[in-house]
Amino acid sequence: MIVTTKKDFEEIKAALKGYNNIILLHCGTCSVTAQTADEKSVQDLIEKLKNIGKNLLHVQEFKEPCDYRLDLQDIRKFPKGAFRNNAIRLQRAK
Repeated sequence: MIVTTKKDFEEIKAALKGYNNIILLHCGTCSVTAQTADEKSVQDLIEKLKNIGKNLLHVQEFKEPCDYRLDLQDIRKFPKGAFRNNAIRLQRAK
């Protein structure tokens, strides 16, 4: 059994302090089922981040984030230089 919990937005905000350009990656399996990274939750987080002045460069759902081989395939599709000087937020099960 996998349990996911939603991080408090204040904790996310503190972790992103000093970063304006954000890449948001989220789980498409366990977290969706638990509604911690389902479409509504992700949209809510996007709106909150925009409201505090963050620029979302890319938002992507990973179908199998626990399989790093598949993650690398998806990451290779990102625009060149996307990870330079940007914060990356990955929502996944612990």
